[in-house]
Amino acid sequence: PNSVLEVVQVGFTLNGRLVRPAMVVVVQ
Repeated sequence: PNSVLEVVQVGFTLNGRLVRPAMVVVVQ
């Protein structure tokens, strides 16, 4: 089967700014 793509959005403050990087986790 195809790999399972999981996208997790984590929000944290950096330099007084709200940064929301998207972490992509590939589970085979």
